[in-house]
Amino acid sequence: MPEAIDRFREILKRYLNRDELVEIYEDSSDEDKFEVGFVVNVTEDTYTLDTIDPIGRYNGVYIGDLNDIIRIAAGTQYLAGMELLVQHQLRATENSGWKGPRESSNRFPTFSSTFEVATYARENRMLVQMMDGAKGVFFGFVKSVSAEHIELLEVNRLGIEDGLQFLALDDIARIDFGGPHEDARAFLHRVRMGL
Repeated sequence: MPEAIDRFREILKRYLNRDELVEIYEDSSDEDKFEVGFVVNVTEDTYTLDTIDPIGRYNGVYIGDLNDIIRIAAGTQYLAGMELLVQHQLRATENSGWKGPRESSNRFPTFSSTFEVATYARENRMLVQMMDGAKGVFFGFVKSVSAEHIELLEVNRLGIEDGLQFLALDDIARIDFGGPHEDARAFLHRVRMGL
């Protein structure tokens, strides 16, 4: 398996900070499930994408583990269509704050672990979406982070703070931030809290 990880790292580095989308598959039980995005960072163990939703909109930052990759695709007909949608969305939303992968790679620091992302989110009071393989999906603010656990102040669909979640760091499959889902939940939270 280390040989495959080295190969995936090498492939992702080819697409680093280029205006070309990639598909990354991590779920062997559902091969129709994949991430689409622009590669903005590759480390020894992780990769970072500026993800794109199915209609070509910026959908936040995704940090994945190279060990979890089962397949990478590039240059597909699907991605050619997605790149057209991205260009359309960029023209339609020039004031969105996202100008494409080259500019966005300077927007956030380089992360190499879930711990670093959680620490950054806590320090910058960013609302995040966390996916825990065993417990589900949570939106909220990172209250504290250690080498083993994350304490998350959950924010429900109505934007109301809804208690604390204590999650094992090793169980966090992904952390997303800066996308439309996180921004919408953060907006509702500000309205509800009168901020």
